[in-house]
Amino acid sequence: MTNISKRRIKGRFDDLTAPPPDTTGMPEDVAERKIREHQEKKQRVIHRRKELTPLLHDLENVGIVVDDVWDLVNTNEDYLEAVPVLIRHLELPYSEGNKEGIVRALTVKAARPDAIQPLLRQFRNATDNDAVGLKAAIANALDVVADKSVMDDLIALSLDSEHGPARADLVRKLARWKRDPRAQHALEHLVDDPYIEVGGRARKALGK
Repeated sequence: MTNISKRRIKGRFDDLTAPPPDTTGMPEDVAERKIREHQEKKQRVIHRRKELTPLLHDLENVGIVVDDVWDLVNTNEDYLEAVPVLIRHLELPYSEGNKEGIVRALTVKAARPDAIQPLLRQFRNATDNDAVGLKAAIANALDVVADKSVMDDLIALSLDSEHGPARADLVRKLARWKRDPRAQHALEHLVDDPYIEVGGRARKALGK
């Protein structure tokens, strides 16, 4: 059996080791609320990381040791060997916070091209259509990893207003391809999109 060398990747932030808030000079009720919120946040992190146990185990099996998938998001280190594991776990039923961490960890060029289709499926299936959240994070990942082989998919998703402002980064991707007539036509249509995040990106791309 081959021994795999392991390396620990530490993110720049760790909610579990963050010190409690300085409540000096605060009214007693405010100080108590701040401390309580800090403790509750730590408990949420503990619960979220417990759910991540299968992913963290699989990452360690390929030589990547982390306490949290967000450690990969908050690092400048490369983690190419982790990408296939992340893609596999992307399509498992994690909670939204952990799913977003996986998505953001895949928002790297090293995830091309294998992550493209899984990310497209995740975007179609996600139900939060807000400008910030899981679906918007998936759009941001597609902006980084998608190539022209899925341009027609991105155009169709960008033109579908049911996806709301979460489409904004898909439009940014189309803006990079605006010399292609297909992208150009889609951007011209999106100029009048009812969501300012989407229409604004289209207008900026076309210089309007």
